[in-house]
Amino acid sequence: MRKLALLLLAAWLAPAALGATRVNVEQVERLLAGSHSLPDGKLAAKISDFELVERVSSARLARWQNEFQGKRTREALLALADASSFRDLPADEIPAIANPDTVAMADIFKRAIAYANSAIKKLPNFSARRTTTHFDDMSPMQRMRNQAALDRSRGIQATLAPGMLGTTPSPLLRVGDATSVVVTYRDGQEVTDTASEKDKKAIPPSTGLTTYGEFGPILSVATGDAMHGKVFWSHWEQGATGPLAVFRILVHQEDSHFSVIGGGNMSRYPSYHGEIAVDPATGAIFRLTLVSDWKPPFQPSEAAIAVEYGPVQIGNATYTCPIKGVAISKVPIPGTGEASDELDKVPHQTFVNDVSFTEYHVFRGEVRIVPQE
Repeated sequence: MRKLALLLLAAWLAPAALGATRVNVEQVERLLAGSHSLPDGKLAAKISDFELVERVSSARLARWQNEFQGKRTREALLALADASSFRDLPADEIPAIANPDTVAMADIFKRAIAYANSAIKKLPNFSARRTTTHFDDMSPMQRMRNQAALDRSRGIQATLAPGMLGTTPSPLLRVGDATSVVVTYRDGQEVTDTASEKDKKAIPPSTGLTTYGEFGPILSVATGDAMHGKVFWSHWEQGATGPLAVFRILVHQEDSHFSVIGGGNMSRYPSYHGEIAVDPATGAIFRLTLVSDWKPPFQPSEAAIAVEYGPVQIGNATYTCPIKGVAISKVPIPGTGEASDELDKVPHQTFVNDVSFTEYHVFRGEVRIVPQE
């Protein structure tokens, strides 16, 4: 059974809102070009006040972070770029290549389907380190309120003075330390290695979001669902090794295998749309996004995931595997008009996970020979 899921843990949410200034990539470039002398904290604060209307490519984000070594600035740039993951690229980054005709488009997408169906089977047993950086838009006071509610649920007495909640809009801020686990891919199945105490660190309850399925299920989910939905040509996009053909997909709820798990571990399968970026020659998928399209009464919520793939050395061979992922959820605040059918008019809590995959290794079981006594 194909499986891909976003888990939204929406308990103990406190009101929050983003009052960001909407900018494009060029405006951020201009700010950064004139800000090399600014203190780390001041530049980070300026960046945190922005909301991008265009997507920042991974190559551009890497360049920005290489130019600024301040910890807070680098975090603010990461949060800014991740929040833009589901936007369109700037127009000047779209290659001027003629669109393929209908037959050529169909052939490319057929190769993508074949790739998704075969890629998982070709992977060896391996392990990789999955590191997740958590962001949300809670203010420090809101975080204290949430922790107090959590403490009460555990039987720990905690109180907050009246008026501590506050209503000042908050930027996306990193939550605690990054969490790290070893993910093992064994016999076509993705499992989490719990052997290491270091890797048992739980995701902080205030992050509200976790994901799984990036290693393979997301490919078969998206291409399999798209076969029963609608596929549209979108544009060409420059990949690391050449142009990528980008398709847009639209999947109705009855055909969806995109699982979003909310309170009480209730799983729902929303309609969704997304993009699939494909190597036109091989069908290899290098970028994929899924964005939920909820039907009433869940339409004010939003869940989305993006995964980027690249060449990875495992043993003596090179495979195309996940290198970066972004997951975003926006959950209405209880009692604040969540019944509205327009997400942008409903106060909501935003959670963002930035996920990186590193340290790929061939997975081999250990064999011990015990001498007879």
